[in-house]
Amino acid sequence: MSPLPPASPQSASLSVRLSCLSAALLVAGLIGSEIFAVLSALFWATVGSLDLPSVVLTVALWLSAGISLASFWRLTVYAYGVERRRLAEPVPL
Repeated sequence: MSPLPPASPQSASLSVRLSCLSAALLVAGLIGSEIFAVLSALFWATVGSLDLPSVVLTVALWLSAGISLASFWRLTVYAYGVERRRLAEPVPL
């Protein structure tokens, strides 16, 4: 197996940008899901009842948090896959 060719400064810069963007989006997703979880807990603590609107709102908040986290995780995995494929491509001489 031959070693990977040295990366050009431009490709290294793109790699760093993609990595930073992925990390920032993942952190934003985690923060967003935590905010929704806290809002949900506060809502249950203040309302304290099991009426239909409170249940629907809480389920919607949790689903929104889950979708947010899943989408940011998917974007991070996608960016990682794009970078791996780019590095695996042969470099023209």
